[in-house]
Amino acid sequence: MSVTTTDIRAELDALVGKMDRRGVPNHLRYGLAGYILCGRPVGGFLTAVLSNDLEGTILRADTDSMVGLRQLVLFLHGEAPATSWGSPEKVERWKGTAGQ
Repeated sequence: MSVTTTDIRAELDALVGKMDRRGVPNHLRYGLAGYILCGRPVGGFLTAVLSNDLEGTILRADTDSMVGLRQLVLFLHGEAPATSWGSPEKVERWKGTAGQ
């Protein structure tokens, strides 16, 4: 079965909608969705969050990201595949295998 651009767009929109309902900061949603669905690299803040790096998260957070950090982690805990986040090793593996 072939995956179409329409299928990917529908998955992306559904995932971003879940982030919206969970209060994930708007400026992080599409980058995080691309990571979850396709293993696309994300910026330093999201990489630190996904890697469970508290110090890196705090040092890289802008004000809006800090305010939404709890909602972001709750989203990951409830919606993201467990194999996609939680340690630097999981993040590296996910970047190499997601969407395949």
